[in-house]
Amino acid sequence: MALLSGGEIVDMAIEMERIGAKFYAALAEHASDDEARAMFQWLASEERDHERNFEKLREHTSSYTLPESYPGEWQAYVRALIESRTILGDEDINRLAASTNFVEALKIGVALEKDSIIFYEALKEYVPEGERGVVEDIISQERGHLRRLADVLMEFQS
Repeated sequence: MALLSGGEIVDMAIEMERIGAKFYAALAEHASDDEARAMFQWLASEERDHERNFEKLREHTSSYTLPESYPGEWQAYVRALIESRTILGDEDINRLAASTNFVEALKIGVALEKDSIIFYEALKEYVPEGERGVVEDIISQERGHLRRLADVLMEFQS
C-alpha cells in the first residue's frame, strides 16, 4: 500500500537540497581562506543543481492528497519529517558556519548525504511501484554527491 506519492518524495528532496545550499553558502561566507570559500561555493552550487534536477523529476510524478484532519496537516508532517532528520535549521546553519572548520564541515556534509540516502531508501517502499524509479534517481544523485564529498574529505585529511 502506497502512503506517499513520488511527488511528495521529490518535494522533500527539493527542500533538503535547499537546506544544504543554505548550509554551504553560509560556510562560504565564514570561510577563512579562498580555497575553502571556493569549495563551499561549489558545494552550494551542487545543491542548487540537485534542486533543479529534482524539480524536473517532479514533472514525472503523481500527486495526490491524503485525507487531512486540518488544512495543511500533510505539509506540516512532511516538514517535521525533514526537520527531524536534519540538524540544519536556519539558526543551526549560522551557528555551525561560524564555528566549524573546513574538515568538520565536510564531515557534516558526508553525514547528511549518508542520512539522505538512508532516508530515501526507507521511504521508497511507501511510494507506488511505478514511481519508485524517481526515488531511485534521487538516491543515485545523492550517492554521486556523497562520493565527491568523501573524495574531497579524504584529500584534505591526508
